Amino acid sequence: MDDPNLYIKPGVIGKVVATESRPATAAEFYFWTRSDNLAIEVGSIVVATSHEGMTFGLLDEPQRYSDLHSFMDDYIAHDFGDVTTDAPTAPPDVLVFKAKVLRTLVLDPVAGSWSERMRPTPPGNVYFPTPQGIEFAMYADRIEPERRIPAGLFSNSDGSTTPIHIDEEFLLGMEGAHLNITGVSGLATKTSYIEFLLRSLFAHSRRSIAVVCFNVKGPDLLFLDKPNVPADPALRARYEAHGVKMMPEEQLRMYEALGLPPTPFEQVHIFAPYKADGQTLNTTRTHPEVSGNVRPFVWGLKDVIGDIRTLVGRDDIDEKADAFLAFVRDRWVQKEEVLSFDELELKLNTIIEDLEDREVSQYHSHHLATLRKMRNRLVNIPARCPGLITRGRVSQGDDIPLEQLQDRDIFVIDVSGLGTTAQDLVFQKVIGRLSRLKERDELPVDHVIVFVDELNKFAPRQGETPLKRGLVEISARGRYIGFVLFGAQQFRSKVDAEVIGNTATSLYGRMDAEEIIEPPYRMFSETVKEKLLSLEKGELLLRHPHFKQPIWVRFPVPPVLRGKDGLVLWPSRRSNSIERVYDELKALDPSAEIPVEEMRRRLDALDDEAIQRILEYVRRKYNPRGIISLWQVFKSGVRAETGRGD
Repeated sequence: MDDPNLYIKPGVIGKVVATESRPATAAEFYFWTRSDNLAIEVGSIVVATSHEGMTFGLLDEPQRYSDLHSFMDDYIAHDFGDVTTDAPTAPPDVLVFKAKVLRTLVLDPVAGSWSERMRPTPPGNVYFPTPQGIEFAMYADRIEPERRIPAGLFSNSDGSTTPIHIDEEFLLGMEGAHLNITGVSGLATKTSYIEFLLRSLFAHSRRSIAVVCFNVKGPDLLFLDKPNVPADPALRARYEAHGVKMMPEEQLRMYEALGLPPTPFEQVHIFAPYKADGQTLNTTRTHPEVSGNVRPFVWGLKDVIGDIRTLVGRDDIDEKADAFLAFVRDRWVQKEEVLSFDELELKLNTIIEDLEDREVSQYHSHHLATLRKMRNRLVNIPARCPGLITRGRVSQGDDIPLEQLQDRDIFVIDVSGLGTTAQDLVFQKVIGRLSRLKERDELPVDHVIVFVDELNKFAPRQGETPLKRGLVEISARGRYIGFVLFGAQQFRSKVDAEVIGNTATSLYGRMDAEEIIEPPYRMFSETVKEKLLSLEKGELLLRHPHFKQPIWVRFPVPPVLRGKDGLVLWPSRRSNSIERVYDELKALDPSAEIPVEEMRRRLDALDDEAIQRILEYVRRKYNPRGIISLWQVFKSGVRAETGRGD
């Protein structure tokens, strides 16, 4: 321990006071200060000294007192309610703060040594602490230097700024693990903080770490490899020409104070499924200048045969259907007799036709009605997740290469263009594969961090899904195998209690009034809740196992390019005519079969105006309830426009 006298700044700012109704305890004390003292506010840290030692406290619940017994006294003093007059004498008032105890040191007068105790704070002087004192109050001395991860800056009321560190052992394991951040969308800067903290981890951790992020909203996480402030003058000029807002000097100084480089991530790999046409990537990072590290992934029958329950309705899988599904998986798919949905449909059709011809109702103890039902359910699965699941065969290289994760890699899996069912499937399969790889110690990294936004959607408090069970398993056992969950959501109260309960580090941004009255926020005082309702961007309330009380921290904007700015600089490639026609036809009838190559041949050499007239013809003529298919109407439209037959 340093000399505790180094923890105190000179200059008394108040006096500790204990009354009959409000005594000092080992958990809190009160002090008064001048009523005109504007330098002290909620969330500041002070240190009280006495003949016994010193106590560090976090300020909460300020109150102003006067000697008036009632409102009537003041009314009478103003000439019985004349608001234009002043009282003959101004009543004295005093500003009183409650301080929640962070740490208490007691001095042994005989031995001259300091020890930590839990004792009520005696009367004495109150000071601002030095940065060393603030670090001591946050138990920084109990975190080994190599385990200290900068988590933000604490600004005290005296104008000082101190870096706040969290313990890597409680972030990545083994002592504890996982991080959760909550707050309203757009104002709580949840994703921005995750990006900042990952930059901090990559810069300060001595462990090997890889990150897997799910991009669920627009282009949020698609430009992590592009700088917020480019060093290249030509790129900087391009930013300025497009009105991209770069971080000001004040933000750069915050990075300097935290000992972090304001640079983007270097090893970013983006994975996206196809669109429904099976050819166009379903992502907005498609500009040729930035698409080099974007690659597709697609799944076939063998990849999803174990996830059928996620893809069909719960009522569709009864005991008989479940038994037949196990038969298909074990006897056909795993033995590689059937390797695609097309092959599965052909085999089922052949079996069913044979049973009908022979007037037999059983196939390997499975009833013909079950086969018909499961044929309809199984062969329609690719249509439920178009672009993600293909009807044909796929190779092992078509999947996301999770087993190749290297130290400081970031895999961004873009699911923003997928429907809910497809998103759930991607989350479930990726998390399940990572968990198995970590359990078998088959990854070349010590820790894998999975970032999941909208956690209340994927691990809700109510209900049970395979994905939720996987997230609960990570939260309970992940710290032992180096599998870490970074979760974010708008409604913490709607996230599974076990996932929240196993999270060691929590942060709170700007909150919604309806959310903050829920049980997860009962530990906060009314003053803290009021502050959470109006927090500015870049400010969060941080809870960590080493901190006796949650504290307010600020963090700089991430050192990476915002997603929307990335699209301004590198706009998504405009869909060509074939893609545009395909998308519009699918919008009219998602279940329609549209042969892309034949459509391309029919539209060959037509200009945009001709194609637009064909689409208008289809919109006008197609009747979803009619007997003529969408494809037939499209061919009629082409003939009407070009005069060409088949």
